[in-house]
This record gives sequence, structure tokens and C-alpha cells, in this order.
Amino acid sequence: MAALFFFAKKLYLSILIEDRLKYSKIAGVSSYLTEPEVIP
Repeated sequence: MAALFFFAKKLYLSILIEDRLKYSKIAGVSSYLTEPEVIP
């Protein structure tokens, strides 16, 4: 049961990090087009 919870948490975190990277990449590109100094 604990192993299942750990796996689910790890999967959730990896998805969260992936989405955050994807979002920051998009935000980075759009902010780079508007203001080159602001890159996350």
C-alpha cells in the first residue's frame, strides 16, 4: 500500500514538473518576445 502511494506521488510530481517546464518554456518564449530580460 505504501509502495503504491509512493509510486502515485512520484508519478504526480513528474507530471507536475513536466507541466511546469512546458509552461515555463511557453512563458519564457512569449516573455522573450516581449521583454528579453524576463526568462523563467
